[in-house]
This record gives sequence, C-alpha cells and structure tokens, in this order.
Amino acid sequence: RKPNGQELDVLEKQVRRHLERYRTNPQDAHQLIQLGESKPEPKFDAIELATYTLLASTMLKMDETLTRN
Repeated sequence: RKPNGQELDVLEKQVRRHLERYRTNPQDAHQLIQLGESKPEPKFDAIELATYTLLASTMLKMDETLTRN
C-alpha cells in the first residue's frame, strides 16, 4: 500500500536528514554502501544510494511489511 500522509511526512524527513548527514560526512555514505555481498555500481551517487538504502530498510521494518493482517 502507499504510505498515508503522516507516514509520508516521516519518510520525507528521514530522507532529508540522511541526505544532510551524508553530504556533511560522505565517508559515512561510502562505508554504508560497502556493506553486504553486492558492491554498488560506481555510476551511482554514494550519498543518494546510502540515503535510499536506509529509507528502504525503514520501510521493510514496518509492522505491515513483517506481518499481514
């Protein structure tokens, strides 16, 4: 399902917060995207990739993703 208004606000704030953090500390973004088995494509911006990696993680941890009503 699509996020409701309140959920969308939270997700948008999270994106802005992570973008700000990684623009200030790009080495943190590079460190995050090196985790895991697959390595990122060099053509992708590390700051955006790290930001959206955390956003996806947040969405996948939502109760509705974990359990179905």
